[in-house]
Amino acid sequence: NPGKKMPVFLYGVATDFCDKAAVLGLWAQGYEVFVVTDAIAGVFEASTAKALVEMQEAGAKFVKTGDVLKTFETGCMRMLEPAR
Repeated sequence: NPGKKMPVFLYGVATDFCDKAAVLGLWAQGYEVFVVTDAIAGVFEASTAKALVEMQEAGAKFVKTGDVLKTFETGCMRMLEPAR
């Protein structure tokens, strides 16, 4: 589907540096970015909090590892849609 964004699941360190840069870069290139929040860690508390806000404002969606695993088990990306 040409109009659909390719999903990317991001995890790792450091949230306030590498992760933030990756999310913003991937988003700018047209990817749908899912940040696996229980699989990331920041270096500094204040800059990590700011980075999370910036990533979310850019359009990244926050998910947990269990959500990702369920998605792969069922093949249903709709499970990762934010609760309304």
